Amino acid sequence: MTKNNKKDSVFTALSLLTAFSIPAIAATDAPVWPTNLETPTQNPCVECKCPEIMDDGKYAEEQILSPMRGYHYSELFMICPDLDIAGIWNTTLYNHMASNSRDSIPEELFKNYSNKKAAKEYGAVSVWMEPTRVWTYDRMRVHRGTTVRNFSGLDTAWGAYLPAKAIGKEVVTYKVVDVTRDSTFWFDARKPIWVLDAPDGNVYVNQSVTDESGGYEGLDTLGERFKKLPEGWKFRKVMLDDTPLTINGLTTEDGRKNVWKVMQDEFHNSYSGCWKNKAGESSCHFRP
Repeated sequence: MTKNNKKDSVFTALSLLTAFSIPAIAATDAPVWPTNLETPTQNPCVECKCPEIMDDGKYAEEQILSPMRGYHYSELFMICPDLDIAGIWNTTLYNHMASNSRDSIPEELFKNYSNKKAAKEYGAVSVWMEPTRVWTYDRMRVHRGTTVRNFSGLDTAWGAYLPAKAIGKEVVTYKVVDVTRDSTFWFDARKPIWVLDAPDGNVYVNQSVTDESGGYEGLDTLGERFKKLPEGWKFRKVMLDDTPLTINGLTTEDGRKNVWKVMQDEFHNSYSGCWKNKAGESSCHFRP
């Protein structure tokens, strides 16, 4: 755990009341967020390595974070030996410097990060830190791990699972994968969103944009810069009207809960899908 973590622990505890507080929301703005607020518990395995570290998802607490649009972060993907799932750990809320409380992966720390070192520390088959990025939604309800894990100098918390076969050294682009996370993404009314339309009619809403692709300011011209966009896919900007957009996970036909359809483009920007399960439920309360 880094020297910054004592301050970060205070920041996390105060996040619902101060810098990440949510203003009052009228009941008519959007559907009620699903919630399963529980008493936080800590993973008793403080010095866990593979495979026990994957149990971090069992020790999670519900948090509501806002404002998130433009917040700088990254996610780490880990595959442990003999497991068919990979874990995702997120830097959000940690590693802040006094100069910027909205940057959880400052260059001063990230420049010393090493995937190989992190994999060796935890006995992993592979570890991959995705390109640094910012969130493009405004608010998030998330079930996050309560145990802080330090990977090669960067503090993180568990956030999701996905199939290990979905990633190699990095996430495959333009491939939709199932991600399991108990979350809600909220895009404020009267703000822009950016989406990819798939040939099958599903819509994928951008949730984060990488620094290498031009960051938030470069989203309006992103579609002009695609070189590998599959045939039939289209990129567009949508200005929301008076209704905010929310995205949730769904229960699949085989009983898996909180499943999201997620993909990345050629610049590693991430998107969450608006899709329907066999029961007719939709992950988005309207199609943007």
